[in-house]
Amino acid sequence: MVALSLASMSHADDSWSRDEAESLLKTWCDALVKYQVDGTGDPCVDGGLICPACTFQHGRAADSVYALVYEWKRTGDGKYLAAAEKVLDWTDRNFISCDGANYNDTKTYWRGITVFAQISLGKTLLEFGKDLPGPLADKMKRDFSRQTGYLLEFFSDGIGGANINYPVAFCEAMAIASRVLDDGSYLERGRRMRALLEPFFTEEGLLQGEGLPQDRVTRRGCKAVDIGYNLEESIPSLWHYAEMAGDAALEETLMKITAAHLEFMLPDGGIDNSMGSRSCKWTYWGSRTSDGVLPALARYARHGGKGGVRAIDRHLRLLAGCTSDTGLLYGGIFYRDAGEPPCIHHTFAHVKSLVDLLLANPSASVPSEPMPREIEYGRRRFSDIDTELVSVGPWRATFSANDHCSVRWGINVGGASPTLLWHRDIGLVAAATMFRYCYVEPTNFQDQRRYIGVSTMTPRIESGKFSNVMDEDVKTSADFSGGVFTYSGKGVMTTGDRVVGAPFELHYRMDADGLCVKARAEGRFDYVFPVVATGEDEVVVDGRTAEVKRRGGTIRIESNRPVTLVETQRGKRAFNPVAGIMAAIFSVGSDGEEVVFSITIRKEGMHMGNGTTASESRAGKAAR
Repeated sequence: MVALSLASMSHADDSWSRDEAESLLKTWCDALVKYQVDGTGDPCVDGGLICPACTFQHGRAADSVYALVYEWKRTGDGKYLAAAEKVLDWTDRNFISCDGANYNDTKTYWRGITVFAQISLGKTLLEFGKDLPGPLADKMKRDFSRQTGYLLEFFSDGIGGANINYPVAFCEAMAIASRVLDDGSYLERGRRMRALLEPFFTEEGLLQGEGLPQDRVTRRGCKAVDIGYNLEESIPSLWHYAEMAGDAALEETLMKITAAHLEFMLPDGGIDNSMGSRSCKWTYWGSRTSDGVLPALARYARHGGKGGVRAIDRHLRLLAGCTSDTGLLYGGIFYRDAGEPPCIHHTFAHVKSLVDLLLANPSASVPSEPMPREIEYGRRRFSDIDTELVSVGPWRATFSANDHCSVRWGINVGGASPTLLWHRDIGLVAAATMFRYCYVEPTNFQDQRRYIGVSTMTPRIESGKFSNVMDEDVKTSADFSGGVFTYSGKGVMTTGDRVVGAPFELHYRMDADGLCVKARAEGRFDYVFPVVATGEDEVVVDGRTAEVKRRGGTIRIESNRPVTLVETQRGKRAFNPVAGIMAAIFSVGSDGEEVVFSITIRKEGMHMGNGTTASESRAGKAAR
């Protein structure tokens, strides 16, 4: 289990380690070289990167060239340059369409990703072009020119029909092209696109458009906002474009946008994308096929953004903790514990963000400043996504009724559910995942090796196929007063096919002691609450109570009715590839009577004079 000790990170100043970032970059580059196929004599496979999780070669592997060339320049080791040249040649042979564009893979003929291939190649030429052997530099420039020409056609009608990160990346791509190809007309194209993006910056400081159509607003007033893709793709691209274009006004806007999105970064460096429009691709450190948050944090920190340097340090530590023994980046925090292999796509995409961080080189040490979610502020609401962020005592929580699904209805996570629960002493306690796991992008989603079927991790009220999670019309209310956050949802349980069932009510009360839930519905129902736990964590169920003993403390559950530990194919645990969550799933059944369910934390070594723990005493009061 990935666990970060926040106490050990307390220093007079905030700092990040360049040496640790360089070490992680080398680890990832060495792994990419190790998984490169060579010597078969078959041009269809030689030069590509074999994925141990997906057991095929991902078509975007050439994005790694930027990092491989950086590592060659830093170390002088020719294996990195050789690997870069091989993967470029493999891409040219296998993943270039007849019009000159890069495409995703042989099962997904999506060519919009040309913009990311062009950016990676362009950055390589800008930073290292003069150091490269002449023939290789010439080849890269020819490929770059071809990609740039295709992008001009792809975005000829403006923003186009892709998620917002694509037209945003086009701005960066054109700024790079203006320098690599020494032609100012490309920068002008980038400026025209940048002007079209203005309506997508919301008043709350978020960026909408991760969903189609990009400007769609739901009946609840929710917009297509994805925290993961914004922080890992769009905001870094906008920062780089603004820097290259000399757009000071955009840099000022980006300070506000970055700050707003940092509200969703957890104290351990994780990114809370539990409620995002593309939360189906959530990985805890970001998103499955995007590039990484570090370039945005680096530029935000360079401009004096509060908590920026601390965020870099925490996120780097998280990435290192999610790196497997093979050197590849896991797609979440508990893949190792679940015995699932890492997908190589995460590594060849995110290794670019390490290079950007190192080249941007923000201050290594600044006076200590907390990240937004470290501050105990009570309640913050984001109407754009109908989401409440809660910070009270040691708890950080997210409650959402967001009804915006970027791809298809049925992968919802809202319905007035808590979509994230995090505690200062033990980290992640609970996190929501799409209601029914499906391969929204088949070759970009990781399957389990030996198990069929994936349990949703969203805390919920359900009856058979009916659940509150699918109710887009749920009526919610929220309040924070006297150190207590309350949240309620009333609606009708619904299936993934929009069939409606019995009415339900959910009432939540959260304070520094913990969370208490009251659930009601007509007829037979279950209240289900998955709690993060690996196979090594001890789980004890005793009538109306249960405990999950984890490093740092014990999660205690109490109910007014018997608590059951749900059996899955994995036995007494479940695993969901979204965010890589492993959990013990607890269920409380009822025949129409109210269910009361409370969660508290007993910190290690914390006992009261009468032999019971303080948290046990508080939990009993909450349950009553």
